[in-house]
Amino acid sequence: MVLKATDSSLRIVDYKDLPLEFYLNSNSDPTIAEKYTEDIIKQLTYELALQQEYTVESNIFFIPYYYESVSNTKLGEYEPQVNIKGIKIYKANFFVIQETYLKPTL
Repeated sequence: MVLKATDSSLRIVDYKDLPLEFYLNSNSDPTIAEKYTEDIIKQLTYELALQQEYTVESNIFFIPYYYESVSNTKLGEYEPQVNIKGIKIYKANFFVIQETYLKPTL
Protein backbone atom coordinates (compact mmCIF):
# COMPACT_ATOMS: atom_id res chain seq x y z
CA MET A 1 0.00 0.00 0.00
CA VAL A 2 1.26 3.48 -0.79
CA LEU A 3 -0.08 6.36 1.27
CA LYS A 4 0.25 10.02 0.42
CA ALA A 5 2.11 11.70 3.30
CA THR A 6 2.22 15.24 1.86
CA ASP A 7 1.69 16.77 -1.56
CA SER A 8 5.15 15.65 -2.62
CA SER A 9 5.92 12.56 -0.53
CA LEU A 10 4.66 9.01 -0.02
CA ARG A 11 4.73 6.33 2.67
CA ILE A 12 5.16 2.71 1.63
CA VAL A 13 3.32 0.33 3.96
CA ASP A 14 3.55 -3.41 3.36
CA TYR A 15 1.43 -5.71 5.53
CA LYS A 16 3.37 -8.79 6.61
CA ASP A 17 1.59 -11.60 8.42
CA LEU A 18 4.77 -12.57 10.25
CA PRO A 19 5.80 -12.42 13.90
CA LEU A 20 8.30 -9.87 15.17
CA GLU A 21 10.72 -12.75 15.89
CA PHE A 22 11.03 -13.30 12.14
CA TYR A 23 12.76 -9.92 11.84
CA LEU A 24 14.71 -10.16 15.08
CA ASN A 25 16.20 -13.63 14.35
CA SER A 26 16.23 -13.91 10.57
CA ASN A 27 19.48 -15.92 10.52
CA SER A 28 18.18 -18.74 12.72
CA ASP A 29 16.88 -20.87 9.81
CA PRO A 30 17.96 -20.90 6.13
CA THR A 31 14.37 -20.85 4.85
CA ILE A 32 13.60 -17.86 7.05
CA ALA A 33 16.77 -16.11 5.91
CA GLU A 34 15.77 -16.63 2.26
CA LYS A 35 12.25 -15.21 2.73
CA TYR A 36 13.66 -12.34 4.78
CA THR A 37 16.12 -11.46 2.00
CA GLU A 38 13.42 -11.71 -0.69
CA ASP A 39 11.06 -9.45 1.28
CA ILE A 40 13.77 -6.82 1.75
CA ILE A 41 14.81 -6.89 -1.92
CA LYS A 42 11.18 -6.55 -3.09
CA GLN A 43 10.50 -3.69 -0.70
CA LEU A 44 13.64 -1.77 -1.62
CA THR A 45 13.00 -2.33 -5.34
CA TYR A 46 9.49 -0.96 -4.92
CA GLU A 47 10.88 2.06 -3.06
CA LEU A 48 13.48 2.68 -5.79
CA ALA A 49 10.80 2.55 -8.50
CA LEU A 50 8.62 5.06 -6.65
CA GLN A 51 11.59 7.36 -6.00
CA GLN A 52 11.86 7.96 -9.74
CA GLU A 53 8.73 10.15 -9.49
CA TYR A 54 8.12 10.78 -5.77
CA THR A 55 9.85 11.43 -2.49
CA VAL A 56 9.47 8.40 -0.22
CA GLU A 57 9.03 9.65 3.35
CA SER A 58 9.06 6.23 5.00
CA ASN A 59 9.10 2.52 4.24
CA ILE A 60 7.28 0.32 6.73
CA PHE A 61 6.50 -3.36 7.33
CA PHE A 62 3.14 -3.40 9.15
CA ILE A 63 2.88 -6.57 11.25
CA PRO A 64 0.16 -7.83 13.62
CA TYR A 65 1.39 -7.79 17.20
CA TYR A 66 -0.20 -9.32 20.28
CA TYR A 67 0.47 -7.01 23.21
CA GLU A 68 0.67 -8.47 26.73
CA SER A 69 -1.77 -5.93 28.16
CA VAL A 70 -4.78 -5.17 26.03
CA SER A 71 -5.11 -1.46 25.35
CA ASN A 72 -7.85 -0.68 22.89
CA THR A 73 -6.71 2.91 22.51
CA LYS A 74 -3.22 2.20 21.21
CA LEU A 75 -3.02 1.32 17.52
CA GLY A 76 0.59 0.21 17.79
CA GLU A 77 4.19 1.40 17.78
CA TYR A 78 7.44 1.18 15.87
CA GLU A 79 9.89 -1.52 16.97
CA PRO A 80 13.04 0.38 18.02
CA GLN A 81 15.34 -2.67 17.67
CA VAL A 82 14.66 -3.10 13.95
CA ASN A 83 15.62 -0.83 11.06
CA ILE A 84 16.37 -2.90 7.97
CA LYS A 85 18.03 -0.80 5.28
CA GLY A 86 15.67 2.05 6.22
CA ILE A 87 12.58 -0.18 6.52
CA LYS A 88 10.88 0.22 9.89
CA ILE A 89 8.66 -2.35 11.61
CA TYR A 90 5.29 -1.13 12.88
CA LYS A 91 3.78 -3.45 15.50
CA ALA A 92 0.04 -3.02 15.00
CA ASN A 93 -2.20 -3.88 17.94
CA PHE A 94 -3.99 -6.98 16.63
CA PHE A 95 -6.88 -6.66 19.08
CA VAL A 96 -7.68 -3.10 17.93
CA ILE A 97 -7.56 -4.17 14.29
CA GLN A 98 -9.75 -7.21 14.97
CA GLU A 99 -12.28 -5.17 16.93
CA THR A 100 -12.45 -2.50 14.21
CA TYR A 101 -12.90 -5.14 11.52
CA LEU A 102 -15.55 -7.16 13.37
CA LYS A 103 -17.52 -4.32 14.97
CA PRO A 104 -19.66 -3.46 11.91
CA THR A 105 -20.70 -7.11 11.52
CA LEU A 106 -21.71 -7.72 15.14
